[in-house]
Amino acid sequence: MVASAAQMDTPDGTPRRATAAGHWLRWPTVQAQRWLYDALYRTGLARTMWDRDTPDEALVRWCDDAPPGRALDIGCGTGTHAVFLASRGRGVDAIDFSAPAVEATARRAGDARVDVTSLQADVFRYDAPPYALVVDYGCMHNLDPETRAAYASRVAALTAPGGLFVLMALAPRWRVVDWRVLGPHHIPARVVGALFERDFTLEDSAEVAHYWEHAPRVYRPLSGPYQGRAYKLRRRG
Repeated sequence: MVASAAQMDTPDGTPRRATAAGHWLRWPTVQAQRWLYDALYRTGLARTMWDRDTPDEALVRWCDDAPPGRALDIGCGTGTHAVFLASRGRGVDAIDFSAPAVEATARRAGDARVDVTSLQADVFRYDAPPYALVVDYGCMHNLDPETRAAYASRVAALTAPGGLFVLMALAPRWRVVDWRVLGPHHIPARVVGALFERDFTLEDSAEVAHYWEHAPRVYRPLSGPYQGRAYKLRRRG
């Protein structure tokens, strides 16, 4: 599962503020998060913690239900999903806020000889013609709750009418206090539905592998009682 921390500045360009929502402690700025994830990608710890080489099974099942056309991978990490989509014959644009992640995506695409353009970019400022397929495997659940509505509007603008948006977000397995000191928020399915109901129709959802399931056992207590969940959303219009 690719889960880059594509955590962005707020839409007006001001740095992300610390929030206590769901956590006892949060990193205070987007820059601090960028330093953290840059280090994780540069040292290879991202690969031992959450990154892997095989695409999520839900995306494999759903991607061909999108109309023909170019795809966008938001928070691309090291490019597993971007390269997979390109291998299915789509041109892909892959964005992330971490330069080492973007560089890793470019290397992976070059090795696979597929059509992927990787860019270091802020999703709130990124502008392009609407895509037939948009995927997010790790961006939204790293955003402040206060920016989620703006994020949903940005995704709607980037998804063509009739196009498909595939989102993976961590969801709590049961109601519990999130005790970790940093990391992604955990978003119940009802919250995801409410965020996107104005512009999208939810067609399907599926559990995906536990966020840290393939990580060394020493890391697994950091994940808490949470499960990745994928959502298949069709753009209305």
